[in-house]
Amino acid sequence: MFKKEILGKLLFIFGMATFIASLIDIASLLFPLRLGSSQWVYSLVRTISETSIIPMIGILSMISGFYLVVSRENRIVFVFESISTGVCASFALFLIILTLLFSVSFSSVENKMVSEIREKGETLKNQLTAYARENPEVTGEELDKSIKKIDVNLLNQVKSVNKSFLKSNVKIFVNIFVYIAAYILFSLILFKTSIITRKKLYYESN
Repeated sequence: MFKKEILGKLLFIFGMATFIASLIDIASLLFPLRLGSSQWVYSLVRTISETSIIPMIGILSMISGFYLVVSRENRIVFVFESISTGVCASFALFLIILTLLFSVSFSSVENKMVSEIREKGETLKNQLTAYARENPEVTGEELDKSIKKIDVNLLNQVKSVNKSFLKSNVKIFVNIFVYIAAYILFSLILFKTSIITRKKLYYESN
C-alpha cells in the first residue's frame, strides 16, 4: 500500500510538471497572436501536431497517480474527474479550431513558395536574356536551350514543393485528427466515470 501511494504521488507530480510545461510551450507558440499570417498559422499547427502527445501524457499520468492515491469514496474524486473532463474537452476544441485555421492557410503558404520559385526563375531568365544581348557571341539557340533548362528546373522544383507539402499536410491532418479523437474519447470516459462517481457518492450519503 505504501509503495502504491508513493508511485501514485510520483505519477501525479510527473504528470502535473509535464502538463504545466506543455501549457507553457503552447502559450509561447500562441503569443503574440498573428492569425493574419498564413505562415505563422501553418508553423503553429505543424508544431502542435507534433507535440500534442505531451499534454496527453501529463493528463494520463495525473489521472493514474490520482486514482492510486485517493480512494474512490472520496468526494474530491468527482471534482477531479469533472475538471479532467473539462480539460480534455478544451484540448479537443482547441485542436478543432487549429484544424479549421490550418485548412484555410496551408494553400496560401504553398502558393507563396511556388510563386517565389517562379519569380526567381523569371529573374534568372531576364538576367540571362540581358547577358545575351550584351554578348553577341551568345547565339539565340544557346539562349533558348538555357531558358528551357531553367523552365525544366523550375518545373521540378515546383513538383518537389507540391509533393513535400502534400506529405506534410497529410501527416499534420492525421496527427491532429488522432489527437482530437483521443481527447474526445478521454473526455467522454471521464464524464461517464464522474457521473458514476456522483451517483455512488449520492447513494452512500443517503
